[in-house]
Amino acid sequence: MATITDCIRQILLEGETVVFPGFGSLIIKENKSSKEGQIVPPGKTVSFTTDTPAGNEKLSACYARTAEIDPEEARQQVLELADAIRFAFDKGENYTLTGVGVFSRNDDNKIIFTRDPMFVLEPENFGLSSLDLLELDQEEGETVNTRTEDRDVPDSNTEYQPVTHEAVLTEEFRKKPVKKSSPWKVI
Repeated sequence: MATITDCIRQILLEGETVVFPGFGSLIIKENKSSKEGQIVPPGKTVSFTTDTPAGNEKLSACYARTAEIDPEEARQQVLELADAIRFAFDKGENYTLTGVGVFSRNDDNKIIFTRDPMFVLEPENFGLSSLDLLELDQEEGETVNTRTEDRDVPDSNTEYQPVTHEAVLTEEFRKKPVKKSSPWKVI
């Protein structure tokens, strides 16, 4: 027998908005932004908004159809789900929609929805999640030289011989590049 969460998953997988009347909506957004210090893969994300479009009864219609119950009973159960989420917040708790995600409140009392990492919206993206980048530690007293004019760069007339594995192992190779004289003279 189908559950309301099965219908929520189905609607989100179709790229549609899930409306909880009088409470808010789960919407699909294209993930185009990157955060500083984080690699965010392309794809779709689910977020919560307090907007509730009028006349959107996809969730109750899906639930009535799949659970084979009266449409009015399905509407009532969707309203009860929204009330259960509010009740959890009143007790200072989060509300989990198993297999879909978690509703929570942040310090500013804003409702946040966090998708369950096992609920993959786009299988072609393999369910990749964001990756935090770590800052490199700099040794005390170490400086990073980014100016090319201060670097030891050979002049443009320097020619290099092909490097072999044996050459890399020699101390002579590590000291300086091998310079050949050019048969051409610039006038």
